[in-house]
Amino acid sequence: DAMDSLRRGQATRREIDALIDAMNVAEALSNRGIGNDWAAEIRTAQDSLLTLARRGVANDMRFIVKGEELKALNLGMEIHTAQLEAVTVKELETALNDVMETLRLKKMRSIVEKTHAST
Repeated sequence: DAMDSLRRGQATRREIDALIDAMNVAEALSNRGIGNDWAAEIRTAQDSLLTLARRGVANDMRFIVKGEELKALNLGMEIHTAQLEAVTVKELETALNDVMETLRLKKMRSIVEKTHAST
């Protein structure tokens, strides 16, 4: 549903967050050897999503996807779907724990970039 909303130009922060969650899980599964031959494509999808999200936040939460971003995200979601079909519940839970640990350690790239005030 999130990809459909994005394609129609109707994505909200909720859909962007869902896509971010999916790509984070795809990366975590890849890091654990499930679909790791697609690591570069997953990273490209994440990079495209980050660019899209940052642009959307700067544009009053209007998330308009560009053609190359959509292409990368479509492939990323196909990879994610294939991973989900191949994993056990335990493997998925472990990957989700990896995502949560990465978040806890603040190792994820931020959509909203911090600015430093000049003195």
